[in-house]
Amino acid sequence: MKLIALLFALTLTTAAQAESFDIFEAQYTGGSTPTVTVEYAANKQLGRAWVEIVVDNAAPDSSLGYDEYRTKVEGLRFDAATNSIVLERDGQLIECAKWKRGGFFGISGFKPTGCKFSHRLIKKTVDDGFNTYKIKAAVVTLTIL
Repeated sequence: MKLIALLFALTLTTAAQAESFDIFEAQYTGGSTPTVTVEYAANKQLGRAWVEIVVDNAAPDSSLGYDEYRTKVEGLRFDAATNSIVLERDGQLIECAKWKRGGFFGISGFKPTGCKFSHRLIKKTVDDGFNTYKIKAAVVTLTIL
């Protein structure tokens, strides 16, 4: 019984520490559901890090193409000492991704560690001061694990 209570308390503590916030929103066009790809990028010499997002609007038989975005996340930076991307939030450093050199297939890049991305597609009404109209948008969320 004590073990169950301890596991329940640990689960609540972990759930309470998880924090999510939206980092990006972009309108998309086309009738099909877009594919959204999100990954970390950095300028190691300057210690800067950002998130690269691709919203692929194209259906296989479409010529709509895709849109590439870069977005800066407040507190996100590259840490040369640990070779990782960290997020400073509420006075704490969270390692979000670690640089991994190519393994078996020779692919190098940032591998997520303490943060994860998710996305959702929304429909909303926009008021431009003259008219209102509906748009479809992709929203990217960052979750601290």
